[in-house]
Amino acid sequence: MPERIKNLREIKYRVSSENAKPEAFEKMLMNLVEIRSEENSDHINHIRLWFMHSTRVTKHICKRMRGLTRTLQHPDEQTLQTIQDMIGYCRHLCKNSELLANDYEILVRHGFIVAEIDDFRKAYHRLQEVVYYIESVYMSLYHKVGVNDSVRKN
Repeated sequence: MPERIKNLREIKYRVSSENAKPEAFEKMLMNLVEIRSEENSDHINHIRLWFMHSTRVTKHICKRMRGLTRTLQHPDEQTLQTIQDMIGYCRHLCKNSELLANDYEILVRHGFIVAEIDDFRKAYHRLQEVVYYIESVYMSLYHKVGVNDSVRKN
């Protein structure tokens, strides 16, 4: 494991939710916006690139999840359990994505990385729709005769 990633993980485990203060994070973002410097511009650009990458990953997840209904027509119980786990993971991802976008709302209000965060929001909303669709196909409507066949054709 690269040393930098190892150090970041150690820092993450040292910081507990009790001493992590949202006010400090908001102040840091405000400093990025208010104090014009090359270093702050680099930080904002890094955040922008991170949102762009996360949007691409989320769109890829959507595409793969949506493709399940075309390729997996008669799953067994173990596969259904795996799909249910994937739905749970995707819901967790959507919830955290929404919180993350809200955390960076200060940048949007000040005109920074507006398009990137909007695209990110659209991507996780789309993931929510896909999760609902997958759940309706494999979980709630799965055992009804004819439902899956007509859904898969669309």
